[in-house]
Amino acid sequence: MTLSPILLQHIRETEEDRLSSFTLFFRSVTIAPTASYARPSLVKEDTDEIKFRANMLIPGLVAVFAGLLLILVAADMFTHLQLIMVPVLLFLVFMNLLAWPLVLSPKRNYTIILNRNGIAAGNKSFKWSEIMGTAILHLPKGKQGTNYLVIVLQDETYYKCNLGYFISFWGFTDKLASYVEYFNPAI
Repeated sequence: MTLSPILLQHIRETEEDRLSSFTLFFRSVTIAPTASYARPSLVKEDTDEIKFRANMLIPGLVAVFAGLLLILVAADMFTHLQLIMVPVLLFLVFMNLLAWPLVLSPKRNYTIILNRNGIAAGNKSFKWSEIMGTAILHLPKGKQGTNYLVIVLQDETYYKCNLGYFISFWGFTDKLASYVEYFNPAI
């Protein structure tokens, strides 16, 4: 089932209300059905299920690099042999404080699963019978902005899934939208 332009406009206005007017001065919020992003050539036929995992390589490398930098600074400060454990302990504390919010947080590190039954994103799952439609929402956050998969339910509530943590060399949004349209039984 396709989403009505009125419902898409309502979602766009709701998301605009959450942003500052300064952000909206330079760029606007856009939303379009996943069908407008879908390209059948991106879909491998006879696929029963596909999983998209968030790419945590970049945040993980940043955490390790920052931790190693901390060890170098601390090792320079503590030159005595018995104090060499201080930089190591600082590194472990630093990694525990940084690894959770940056790499291991369920908010950032989740999987999107698409199949004939429905869509699962993180700890939420939706059957196709519960879903009214899907769309891609673009919010002007940061330099490039961030795309979200919007899953609109039959009661006209919606769930946003941040696509900023997923990396693909050929356009992740198009690939995801193509598979959403492929598995959607209403099409």
